This record gives sequence, structure tokens and C-alpha cells, in this order.
Amino acid sequence: MIDIDVVADDPRRPALRYQPAFETFAGTLDWSCMRCGLRVSENVVRVFMGRLEGAFERDPTGTLKRLLEDQNEATRLIEKINRLGGPP
Repeated sequence: MIDIDVVADDPRRPALRYQPAFETFAGTLDWSCMRCGLRVSENVVRVFMGRLEGAFERDPTGTLKRLLEDQNEATRLIEKINRLGGPP
């Protein structure tokens, strides 16, 4: 998962900031997604970010559009799971 924010460095040219939604906690080797709870290793986060940066270099507009669509779909799924009582 990715967190995408609009950064207003210049009001006429807003920029986007993206970062993985994964955090690690003291005493663990796993990284947890702060949006959905998925647990992965640090290597998975590095590979994911490398692929994401490569996709932004090749096609920034198309990549951003796909990320926003995926983020909206993931948000809808998380909300649905929470309405049904949360993850098992």
C-alpha cells in the first residue's frame, strides 16, 4: 500500500508525495501496512518501492492514475471488511 499526499510547495504547481504505508516496530523484523495490517519483510518493501520508482520514471501520469484507482479500491474494501466486523 502507498500513501499519496498533495504537497503545496507552490500554490500554482502542487506536487505529489508518495511513500509506503508500511512501518516497523521496535523488536520486530516485519513491516506492517498501516492501512490494512498486511505484514511483510523489509526486502518486500524495498523491492516494491524500487518497482514503483521505476514505473514513475517510465510513465508518471499512467502510474499515478493506476495508484489512485488502486488506493480507492483498497479503501472501499477495507471499509467493507470493517462494516462486516473486521478481519478474521
